[in-house]
Amino acid sequence: MTEKNNQEDRPPLFGSWNSLYLLVLGHLAFLILIFYLITKYFS
Repeated sequence: MTEKNNQEDRPPLFGSWNSLYLLVLGHLAFLILIFYLITKYFS
């Protein structure tokens, strides 16, 4: 029963939730940088 619960708690693509959270935060930082550069370029 415990082994089944551990498998259900895993994220679908990565080995741990921390890796998934870091990917999401990195993507957010990348988008913020891109939007900042676009704003500076066209202002």
